[in-house]
Amino acid sequence: MKVKVDLHVHSTFSDGIHDVYSLIRAAKSKGLDGIAITDHNTIAGSLEAVRIVRRIDDFIVIPGTEVRSKRGDILALGVYEDIRPGIEPEEVVDEIHELGGLAIAAHPYSRLSRDSLGDYVLKVNFDGVETLNARARGFENRRAEVKCKALGLSCVGGSDAHSIWEVGNAYTIVEADCEINDILKGISMGLAKPVGVTTPLGLILKVTVYHKLRVLGFD
Repeated sequence: MKVKVDLHVHSTFSDGIHDVYSLIRAAKSKGLDGIAITDHNTIAGSLEAVRIVRRIDDFIVIPGTEVRSKRGDILALGVYEDIRPGIEPEEVVDEIHELGGLAIAAHPYSRLSRDSLGDYVLKVNFDGVETLNARARGFENRRAEVKCKALGLSCVGGSDAHSIWEVGNAYTIVEADCEINDILKGISMGLAKPVGVTTPLGLILKVTVYHKLRVLGFD
């Protein structure tokens, strides 16, 4: 069986502009089998999504968070507790593994994000690399793919969505049953394939401005 899962989605619990329920509805309407809510440095949105999805048939939420390490962003998939931000990547990965999760290097060469790991991806015991991030540009993703394959790691994809309009722009096809542990196992075994498209810069700018206006109280 093959499942389609967007492994990188942000909600209003961090810098996304839509709530987790709206993101789940958007993902399901686009034909995805599941998503991972990966808000920055907090598991709260993901846990809420896990509770919501219990009432929805044929859809799964992988609990997770995007941890801002001292060197760059790391996706923690399959964890139910917060991971300490601001520490070295090796420490972040160790904490993720202690909690039974997978550590994925997020958009390692994206210039749009100021928190990309760069070649530090070569120095840490990651379980996989996000080689297709919809908010990164093509050449940045290709560079990540080259590094990932050289390391023999699993290549995954995620939209890095901060809105319902971006969900599913990139996702991962995993050879697994539609069950959290089986999906994580499939990713760790390299039974994953990233697919998708690049999100237009205009949409990214629109979402960013909307978020900043909301923070300033101009909803």
